[in-house]
Amino acid sequence: MGEVKLNSLLSVLQKMPRLTRLSMSLPRVFCADLLIRPCLNVTHLEILLPSAFEYWGNWDVLIQFPKLTHISTEGTIRVHDVLKLLQCPRLKLLIVVPPNSDRDRQDLDALCRVEDNRLVLLEAKNHVDVIFDWEKGANGGVDTWMFSELVVLARDSE
Repeated sequence: MGEVKLNSLLSVLQKMPRLTRLSMSLPRVFCADLLIRPCLNVTHLEILLPSAFEYWGNWDVLIQFPKLTHISTEGTIRVHDVLKLLQCPRLKLLIVVPPNSDRDRQDLDALCRVEDNRLVLLEAKNHVDVIFDWEKGANGGVDTWMFSELVVLARDSE
């Protein structure tokens, strides 16, 4: 993302004082710029990496979000970063949609061994299914966030 696009996006976000849910693709240069007032109000953050195999690596910045309770990420994330995110003070749910490839099999095996009820691993959806999922959520239906919350609730009740 070029500097001009980044600056215009930040100016748009700053005009959204009640922003609580955000889905976005995060290039590497974006992490420090996330710490602006509207983003600090975000409770649900969905991170879509530009490439399923690109490793973002700036997960530490999310721990500084004071209201963040739900994180979803699609793409490559290392186990040590998942463990860091599980330290977010208010985190109730961490959804990870790992890439479906043999290359990332070891990472997926390690993620499956993380014992924290708040971590939910899901399979990737195609673009059309993602749009329908957003629509279901906007209309009060069971979207990915709600489904994953139900998984966490069921685990906690055992």
